[in-house]
Amino acid sequence: MKPRYLLLLALLACGFSACTTDYTTNTSHISPLPEGELMNAASFAELASGLEELGLFDATAMADEPLAVEDLRIYLHENELTADFLSDSGNEETDLTLEEIMALRPARNWSSSVTLSYSKEGAERLQRWLTDNFTGSTHIDLRFIVSANKQEIIVRGIEPSAADFEQFPEVPLFNF
Repeated sequence: MKPRYLLLLALLACGFSACTTDYTTNTSHISPLPEGELMNAASFAELASGLEELGLFDATAMADEPLAVEDLRIYLHENELTADFLSDSGNEETDLTLEEIMALRPARNWSSSVTLSYSKEGAERLQRWLTDNFTGSTHIDLRFIVSANKQEIIVRGIEPSAADFEQFPEVPLFNF
C-alpha cells in the first residue's frame, strides 16, 4: 500500500471523519483553538497506534512505493486528534529521487527530527519523540519521508508560528 494512502487512512483513524470548513463563507484569518486543546502523551499514543495499525511501520506494506513525502498539520479539535495535509500530493512522484521530491516541497526550519525503523519499536519511538518535543502544543507540522529502499522513515516536526499558518495553509482533501 502506498504511504500517502496509509497517511490518508491514518487521518480517518484519528477522527478525521468530515470536512468542517465552510467554503461558502469568506474568512481572512485563522481562528485560534479554544483553551485546553493542548496535545499530550495520550494524543501522541493515539497517533502512533493509528499509524501502526494502518501498516506505516510494516516494510512489506511499504514495498509498493519506494519513496514518499507528505506534510501534515496535527491538532486537537473537540478533543479528537485531527490532521490536515499541507501539500497537494495529487501528482505522482514515483520516478523522482528524494532530492527532486524535496525540491518540490517548501523549505522549512524544522525544530526536530527522528529516524524510525519499520517495526513496533518505530511506532513507540515516534510516540516518545512527539511527547518529548511537542507536549503542550496546540498544532504540530510534520513531514513524513518514507523510504522503503533505505528501510527508514524520517519524521520532521515544528510547532507552527502564526506566520506559518498563513504561509502553509492546509490543503482541502476534496475540491468540489
